[in-house]
Amino acid sequence: MLVAGYLGVGMLGLASTAAADMPPSGGRDGDGGSDPTVGTLPSVGGSDVDFLDQTVTLRGSSEALRHAVVSVGGDGAYESIDLGNGTSWIRYYGDIQLELDLASLADVDVEIFTGFEGQGLSYTVGQAIGFGSVRRVPTGSVIRLDPVRLTNAGLLQRTLFVAGFHQIGVRTMTSLELMAADGTVVIRQDV
Repeated sequence: MLVAGYLGVGMLGLASTAAADMPPSGGRDGDGGSDPTVGTLPSVGGSDVDFLDQTVTLRGSSEALRHAVVSVGGDGAYESIDLGNGTSWIRYYGDIQLELDLASLADVDVEIFTGFEGQGLSYTVGQAIGFGSVRRVPTGSVIRLDPVRLTNAGLLQRTLFVAGFHQIGVRTMTSLELMAADGTVVIRQDV
């Protein structure tokens, strides 16, 4: 019943919006500077980024992002994008692991960005006991995650999986694993 009752998009705190609903991408911070929110991952930008990859994206003020990110690691990379008005995106590409402070996530949007190329993304959400229906979103969309709501509903006490399949001629897959413990949420992305 967990899958049937709770893994619907609305109950999960997952929502999808098109990129046109978001502020346009501003300047890109390709050097990474001394920003503590990116851990040890290298910075990428512009033509170095493979936009076909589903990415974990954090959006908020620089201050909110600094407080929310506890640690970052893996074999991936990040891209920082200034959206203006003191708001930024940090997109994490490739195989990464993020540890986020649950209390600080009230001021940060956690999203899956579907990429700008191809014919959209099909995804499903579930746990070891089963998965929900496959949903499809167009290219350039984001799927918003609400880790606070998911944790409060008890859905992150076990690992929650999000599997995405890109429609780009050759199908590629990206998977996310989310788990909450000790006031943090760990998100693991495998491409």
